[in-house]
Amino acid sequence: MKIGIIFVVIIGIGVVSFIMFKIKNHSKKLQESKFNHTILPRINLELLKLYSVLYEYNGDFDRAITDYTEALKIKPEDYELLKLRGVIYECNGDFDRAITDYTEALKIKPEDYDVLYLRGRVYDDHKGDFDQAIADYTELLRRSPDNTEILKLRSDAYCKKGDFDRAIVYYNELLRINTHDVNALELRSNAYRNKGDFDRAIADCNEALKIIIDIKIESNLNRLLYDLYRNSILEHRGRAYADKGDFDQAIIDYTEALKIGIEGGKGKILKLRSNAYYLKGNYNQAIKDLKAVLKIDPYDVEAEKSLKEIRQKKGWKMGKLIWNIKIGGSK
Repeated sequence: MKIGIIFVVIIGIGVVSFIMFKIKNHSKKLQESKFNHTILPRINLELLKLYSVLYEYNGDFDRAITDYTEALKIKPEDYELLKLRGVIYECNGDFDRAITDYTEALKIKPEDYDVLYLRGRVYDDHKGDFDQAIADYTELLRRSPDNTEILKLRSDAYCKKGDFDRAIVYYNELLRINTHDVNALELRSNAYRNKGDFDRAIADCNEALKIIIDIKIESNLNRLLYDLYRNSILEHRGRAYADKGDFDQAIIDYTEALKIGIEGGKGKILKLRSNAYYLKGNYNQAIKDLKAVLKIDPYDVEAEKSLKEIRQKKGWKMGKLIWNIKIGGSK
């Protein structure tokens, strides 16, 4: 029995090795020919697609782009190839070319929902062109009016653009669809805070916290998911309290968030709490929090700069206090 299994494994390894040898050999021939146009008609389009996928899988985006480009010379109207090359351009950080490919693909197949979504995300996440992103999201919503993901993306784009009133209108729409949408409440809270309406921002965070507690009790919400939500909401409520000038309550929220102990987010919360302590005039605790940040990440430039500024401020304040004592004692 064991001998049989070993034999099958050896045969399997041999077959895989032979296939990889043939692929490498064919790839080498293609590379040596530099895709001379005289041989292009004889190149198998599906093979080019296969190589592109293999290069993409291995993270060799430049080679994948080369093969998709050659495939498009054979079949320039293949919207799927344009779409795939656009994705690789995006992965490679060439966002302008990604947009160009997505746009060309949409000319061939305007009804393609996925490509419109991809282009909208590039405009939104990478180019900062929120008007174009909003235009793509609006078209997507025309086709699918109750798609909450796209509604959130469009609301966020308005928020990033600084149009907080419009963002709030669309967050309200999300909450009309689902009154227990914790993410929408948190995002609307952020819009209210940026608008300067701190009380409404805090109220939204309070409602969001109540909902996740109720969900946890009723449906045994996953502990990690519950902690992630709670950590994020406490951070947003702490920011709203800090912007309102209630530094004590902000510090309480940041401290609660730190107790949750979400990996990767501790440094940010410590910096926020340090700032609240600083604005409250508690320089020692502000310094302590920044030192903790630098233990987590010794290369945090922002924390290093803030630490230096607070130490200088503290030294100036102590010097002034000593000077005043001396002046008072000499009278």
